[in-house]
This record gives sequence, structure tokens and C-alpha cells, in this order.
Amino acid sequence: MFSRILVPIDLEEPAFSDGALRLAMKDVHDSAAELHLLTIVPGCNTPLVTSYFHQAAIKKATSNAIVELKRFADSRIPDSVPVSLSVQDGAPAEQILKKARDMEADLIIMAAHNRGGIDGDEMGSTSSKVVAKARCSVVVLRADSADSCFDYRATEQALNMGVS
Repeated sequence: MFSRILVPIDLEEPAFSDGALRLAMKDVHDSAAELHLLTIVPGCNTPLVTSYFHQAAIKKATSNAIVELKRFADSRIPDSVPVSLSVQDGAPAEQILKKARDMEADLIIMAAHNRGGIDGDEMGSTSSKVVAKARCSVVVLRADSADSCFDYRATEQALNMGVS
């Protein structure tokens, strides 16, 4: 059904993204879709940030994010599943939308932090912006519906046995 799936990962709360990844893995298994994981280092190249931090510190933050995203993927995705990893810097919603356009994603699966709820919204500001502006389908998992425990072995066994 879907051919290119983007899953944004919040490395500040990696377990928070497990429900989105689990749903993406099912779609990858069912339709042989490409899986793309993205994490964002927020606002590192803004004038305010660059005025306080040396460029080397910003590069180190990006390098660390690459290492952490690879560690996240290695701990949750079986070796048999090809995955593309990407680290961007900037505003999270803008970077998610840009990545989705660049890779021609037909599905974004993400978790909502539910932190933008001043007006009772069920989604955070990032997920709300992505839903409003995405050119593809978006699945948003509420924070209280995403299990914090991801069973890597069960996922691997299901993929190996062809169970969906």
C-alpha cells in the first residue's frame, strides 16, 4: 500500500517513538516499503545559536545525533530490514516536511507529545503542523497510546515467520 515511510524519531525520548516505529515495521513487512528514520537537531544553525556556540560544537552535536540514531535503529530494527537514517537541523516540523518532500514519502508515522495543548489540542505543535502541511498521509499516535516498550525479538520473529 505504501512505498516510502518516514518516521521522525525524538532522540531526547527515544522510547516515545516505539509505537510509530512498530506501526511502520508492520507496513514495511506487509508492503515491502522503504523505511526512513529522521531525527532533528533543533535550530543549530540559527543566528542566536551560532552566536553562542562554536561551529565545532554544532558539528559535534550533529555527529552525536547520527551515532544515537544508528544506535536507536540497531536496537529496534532487525538486520533483515533496510533502513535509511537522516539527521537534519532546524525547526522539527519544517525538517520533517522537507524530508518527506525530498524522499517523496507517501506516509509519515509520528508520535505526538501532546505538549501544545493550551487550547485542548490532542497533538503537539510539531505534529499539528505536519498534519496541516504534509503532501502525503500522516498517522499520528497519541502519547498515551504509544507503548513505551518495544519488543525487538517479537518483531524480528514476526518478520522472519511472515506473521503480520
